[in-house]
Amino acid sequence: MPEADGFEVLEKVEPLNLARVYMAQTAMVNSQITGKVAKSKFSTYVSKPVRPSYFHQLLVEYLEINGDKPREESFEYEGVVLDLLVVEDNVINQKLITKVLERMGHKVDVADNGLIAIEMLDYKTYDLVFMDMLMPVMGGVDATKAIRKDDRFKNLPIVAMTANAMDSFKQECLAAGMDDFIPKPIKRDKVWDVFNKYCYERSLPVFIEQPRVLICEDDNVSQQMLQFMFQSKLPSVSLKLASDGVEACTLIGSFRPHLILTDVLMPNMDGVEVVKYMKGEPLYCDAEVMVMTSLEADSPKVEKLVDLGVKHVFRKPIKNDQLMHHVRKSLYEIMLRESEKIQQEGDGIL
Repeated sequence: MPEADGFEVLEKVEPLNLARVYMAQTAMVNSQITGKVAKSKFSTYVSKPVRPSYFHQLLVEYLEINGDKPREESFEYEGVVLDLLVVEDNVINQKLITKVLERMGHKVDVADNGLIAIEMLDYKTYDLVFMDMLMPVMGGVDATKAIRKDDRFKNLPIVAMTANAMDSFKQECLAAGMDDFIPKPIKRDKVWDVFNKYCYERSLPVFIEQPRVLICEDDNVSQQMLQFMFQSKLPSVSLKLASDGVEACTLIGSFRPHLILTDVLMPNMDGVEVVKYMKGEPLYCDAEVMVMTSLEADSPKVEKLVDLGVKHVFRKPIKNDQLMHHVRKSLYEIMLRESEKIQQEGDGIL
């Protein structure tokens, strides 16, 4: 957390005897975090997203609370949902890996071999690819080499899944263009490490042009929170803040943002009017818009924004990891298109 993390908070509140048990929660499960928890006054930790059955088990263990065990299928995941491609030929392995990833809350597509995976990448954007090494038709090494030849996928995380622990085999994975590897059978903590490293905490690559984001928010606390998030998570982004719709529309013309993050209910000029203004101007009508609001999804203003082409509507209070994941993903796609356009224009001049 900003300013003070959970360990610092615990140091201050634990001497006050406010509770019998203190549990840490974290999305970054690695040896450094678990070791620090073990040495602290936390009784244990839970990894996010929290599984109801496991949380129930902890309550029984630490608080001696009984009751019906919650059903896993009733659990609704509210964290960052990743689009994942699993490239694996073995049907049993496909089912096992898919089950692990879906129970973590993610969307999973499966390709039976590397050639099918290449075809699927043409039709859908994935956050990460899990690649088996030994497959018929096209194996993981050849598939990865082919994928890396396409500039669209030069920064797509590709992680090898292998039962071969030999260093030479691992080096072959990396030489082919893979980012990392995890052993089979895949374990949840290893997958979390991969997601933290290549999806949740990954910075944007360097583009020809610096990404520009305009935040339109009238609440000062929310402004500060968003500004801190961008500075800590996406420091390469050029950021401008507007306190209402009128100021936002003034900045749009001079700043030319690639992405606009706007509140809906604001004084002087609300978010709907901002989007209308932007869509009516040819110079920046293609800028992507994301909306933050406390309004329900079926409210007239939100429905109007969807009609105007807004794809992402985030409910307040904002889930920081969700928001930053979608911002990072959108900016990457936007800037990749912009870089290709600039490159083509340069080639045309030459």
